[in-house]
Amino acid sequence: MKNVIKFLILFFIFIGCFLLYLVQKREYYQISDKYVTVWKTSGGCYLIPGKYRSWFIPKDNYIKTSNMNAITIIIDKNSNYDYIISNDYNKELKIIMSDYKIRYYGYKQRDEFVKEYYKDNKLKLGLKCEPIDISEL
Repeated sequence: MKNVIKFLILFFIFIGCFLLYLVQKREYYQISDKYVTVWKTSGGCYLIPGKYRSWFIPKDNYIKTSNMNAITIIIDKNSNYDYIISNDYNKELKIIMSDYKIRYYGYKQRDEFVKEYYKDNKLKLGLKCEPIDISEL
């Protein structure tokens, strides 16, 4: 009887871990010398500076948005910002950052973003860019 109970406990733990794996996905992007974790969960998508490996949702230093959004991240070593973010699909986006300086361009500021960081439809020299379509992850 004890073996059956142990088996059932292990079985349910295995099923729980498998289901947890199915409802979330992580990708790590390297932009210049920085990493960004894109963690797609059933409750939305978290963009976290660095390689975030915890099983728990961060309490600080993250951006949360819809799983159907797309963003562009630019690293400009000559600016005062750690990350420059463009909200490409106009989905809700929440920025909680205390350790990083972020320059955020909303969907309606897309023309200003392109004018600032692109020239002749190409990224300006010295900038590093990563467009991320979260819905395709």
